[in-house]
This record gives sequence, structure tokens and C-alpha cells, in this order.
Amino acid sequence: MSEESASAEAEKGKVTTIEVNGRDREVRGKEIGYAEVVALAFDPVPSGEGVVIAVTYKGARGPKHEGVLSPGAFVEIKNGTSFVVKVNNKS
Repeated sequence: MSEESASAEAEKGKVTTIEVNGRDREVRGKEIGYAEVVALAFDPVPSGEGVVIAVTYKGARGPKHEGVLSPGAFVEIKNGTSFVVKVNNKS
């Protein structure tokens, strides 16, 4: 295994502490996706007709430090990245 690929493997297994709706959560890897953030916020995940889940973040790694995380999207994280996950019912 090359030094570069060993470093990439170590980064994947690295534990990062993020905040989801005010609670600390430990996750592995250098990025997290919309679905994983929602699952960390709610158990079970709300579903049904008219349910819309909005995810915002701040303190992320990379060029976009804050913003909205859309379904299917990922964001690079670092210790202290914060997420707010809200559920709205469109009726």
C-alpha cells in the first residue's frame, strides 16, 4: 500500500465529532451525506406525504463553510461542524 493510499484509508476511519440539533455525534470519515445527518437527528426519520426535511450546516471544511445540504448531497466535515435539521409538514 502506498503512503498516499494509507493516508486516505486512515482519513476514512478517523472519528470526527459534529453537532446535530445541539447534540454531539461521532462519525467516521471526512464527509457526511444528507441521509446520514437526518438519521442522526431523528430516529425514526419522519416520513409521509407533505413531510419536508431541511438541513443547514456551518463550520464545514472546504470552500463552502456553511449552507443548505440537499437530498443526495455531501459536505466535507471537521470537528465542530454543526447541523440543524428541521421537519416541516406541507399540508
